[in-house]
Amino acid sequence: MRGLFLLLSILTVVNLGAYETSLHMNRKPKRGECYPDNPSNKKYLLIKDATFYKRRVFTCNYICVDLQGNTQSIVGTSDIRDWLEESGRSFVCEGYRETMKYVETPGNPDRWGYWDINGVTPFHPLSKKVPELKNWYRKNIGLDKMTLYLSQPEF
Repeated sequence: MRGLFLLLSILTVVNLGAYETSLHMNRKPKRGECYPDNPSNKKYLLIKDATFYKRRVFTCNYICVDLQGNTQSIVGTSDIRDWLEESGRSFVCEGYRETMKYVETPGNPDRWGYWDINGVTPFHPLSKKVPELKNWYRKNIGLDKMTLYLSQPEF
């Protein structure tokens, strides 16, 4: 019995490792940008299905790059409402939605297909509705620091 448990544990770790490394960065993150760490780190805090909308509150782990090029891990919370019909792209961590691709499943009569994550796209934290990322940006980057950084000549 212990041998079977050990074998299943090894297979699970191998499968998770393959999934994590299959995502590629679409471009290198710039200073002051963030990107999602891993799609398996997403955790739901609230799931509510009402008559005309679905609401999901979930957390995702993000990596943010400061002005010195150092990275910091941040847990961000998303509160998303999708009206009428959820397409499969709504309740996704920021940085994945832009590159998702639709995969058709013609052999499956129950569904036509599904959305799959096709890569990671770094993004500016102030452009997304994740409060923890906006707070990180204001604390670590700020407009005055970013202006000073941009005004320095490159060598």
